[in-house]
Amino acid sequence: MLVQSIIVRSMANAGSNRRFTFAALAFDADSGELARNSFKLRLPDQAARVLTILLEHPGMVVTREFLDYDHSINNSISQLRDVLRDNSRIPRFIETIPKRGYRFLAEVKTPPSVSDGNKDSPVTEPSVSKNGPTANEATGSSVNVAPKTSVATASLLANRTSRSKTWSLVSIAGLVVAVLAFGFRRQQQPAAPKEIYLGIAPFDVTGPEAEQLAESFRLDLTDSVSQLPRVQVRAAHSFPNGGLPHDSAIPALAQSLQIDTLLFGKFIVQGDECLIQFELVRGKDGIHLASLQYQGTKDELAGIRDKAQRDIFTHLALGSIVDHPGGGNTGNPRAYEAYLRARYHLSQWTDESVTKSLEEFQSAIGEDSKFAKAYTGMASSYFVLAEHGVLPKKESYRKSRELAEKAIAIEPSLAEAHAMLGQIALNEDWNFPVAEKELRQAVDLEPNQAIYHLWFSILLCVQGRFDDSLHEIDLAHAADSFWPPVYMTEIFLAGAAHQYPRSIASGKKLVALMPDWSLAYDQLGATLWYAGRHTEAIASWHKMAVLEKDKARENLENRGLEAFRQGGVRAYAEVRIEAARSGTRWAHGENDFDLAEWYAYAGRPEEALEALEAKVARHEPGALQMAINPPFDSFHQDPRFLTLVARIGLHVPTHPQRVLSASLK
Repeated sequence: MLVQSIIVRSMANAGSNRRFTFAALAFDADSGELARNSFKLRLPDQAARVLTILLEHPGMVVTREFLDYDHSINNSISQLRDVLRDNSRIPRFIETIPKRGYRFLAEVKTPPSVSDGNKDSPVTEPSVSKNGPTANEATGSSVNVAPKTSVATASLLANRTSRSKTWSLVSIAGLVVAVLAFGFRRQQQPAAPKEIYLGIAPFDVTGPEAEQLAESFRLDLTDSVSQLPRVQVRAAHSFPNGGLPHDSAIPALAQSLQIDTLLFGKFIVQGDECLIQFELVRGKDGIHLASLQYQGTKDELAGIRDKAQRDIFTHLALGSIVDHPGGGNTGNPRAYEAYLRARYHLSQWTDESVTKSLEEFQSAIGEDSKFAKAYTGMASSYFVLAEHGVLPKKESYRKSRELAEKAIAIEPSLAEAHAMLGQIALNEDWNFPVAEKELRQAVDLEPNQAIYHLWFSILLCVQGRFDDSLHEIDLAHAADSFWPPVYMTEIFLAGAAHQYPRSIASGKKLVALMPDWSLAYDQLGATLWYAGRHTEAIASWHKMAVLEKDKARENLENRGLEAFRQGGVRAYAEVRIEAARSGTRWAHGENDFDLAEWYAYAGRPEEALEALEAKVARHEPGALQMAINPPFDSFHQDPRFLTLVARIGLHVPTHPQRVLSASLK
């Protein structure tokens, strides 16, 4: 029977070189490596095993129960779709069969290997009844079948080799009966429509107010176009400055940003009139596809956005759209103009500008009480002001939550509103299940918004789920290849996972990307310090002080270097402790002098634990990092520390520990 044939094939493949190609991707099942056009993509172990099973049985239904042998299958399938750039609603690769399982759609090729010519391979062809296919074969449905225990046991053990060493034969046999099922006939699937990856570059601007309106309009157009079927917009923050590059430079730019098509624009404001010109360019060869031009008053910008959305879709040769959901937009021109101004102020991230954004968002809501995006933007403003300490935190978080919930009540598909609820659940409530539910929804709704992957990655990291966390960072890199916050977050996450080569490499990339950004040197210094490369760390912190023109901090690092040369880590830590207690106002702020960390490095555990207890008592967001912060590795067996971690609702990570005392010798 076919099920048994499939299992035997899996056994035969277990010791061979199992390589698969599909579309522009290549997958090596033995190493778990996936590549797109020779560019390696990071794939978690669990997702790699799921992909192996799907590729071994293309076109067949594989039930969820068979796949779900270690962790949630939903998470693995979601990770695969993200890496493959697949869309669950219009799948090219992985099709969901409701209440049954999944089917791999694309044509799969297996490059020939030495074992392919072995005539003695124990592979049998499916048997077919002389009376024709059975009812299940004819319909292509999946059924639960119990093959011979010896064959099935070997197959399951082959799939579980990297996870488990010992399994009861009785339990395996029971699992076999319950979970193995496949479709009995490969069905011909129509070719899935190709998706376009589009990048909308920052516009060239001319005229008063042009900068404010243009950037907000670009980001809103990005959001609007991303709602179209078969279009994914990415690289919102990764384009280099300088407007339209030379045609010869476009292919390299498109490849580096992982996009197919680019939209360049000019935004000109004269009085109340706006002129917007677009150039749509194919990425692979720089070929010009279309020129688009729109003219109107500021009151007509919302209509221009909608017309541009339709024209872009048409010129991408994806068909035509008759009617598309509004996605929380407004038809009121005054509301939309106020919204664009508000978005610009929010994007500046200064306390003054974010406060000003509240007034503009309120004006937009006053013009249109059903303008869901304005409620969402206002929720983000309150959240930022709470995080900056400009407004009372509890009240600001409460307002942010209410506004986000109001936005979702009007338009449930607003990713930003779900992200706000997730961030509040994490930072204010320490409610990890709710935070994960909301942030995962934000990622699912807008998979090409890097910021949502960043926030989700941090949530996963503080829970010690390092592989999943770094996978989200990989997706953020794919969505916005050269956005500095992605590298900033990667430094932190990889360092927490004790993957110091990756963390340091990311820090050096950030410095190369932003050579005059002091914060880049601060983060690089931190991960160098955690990795035990102390003199390099001190040099990086000194460079930070030079960029900030902070003479006091320069002198501090000079003293710290001398102390380190004389007395090692503990001596340097004492210099930091003295600086934190001095009352000096440093250009870089207080977080650089976390007393709990430096007490730990100074070999003063009692004071370190007291400082941590104070963090938890004050409900500081920084307490969430306690279980994963390398300075506290030596506390992972301390009952007092474990009690604190449990009070937050977390646990210490399971990766190999870097014992702090080793760095103190």
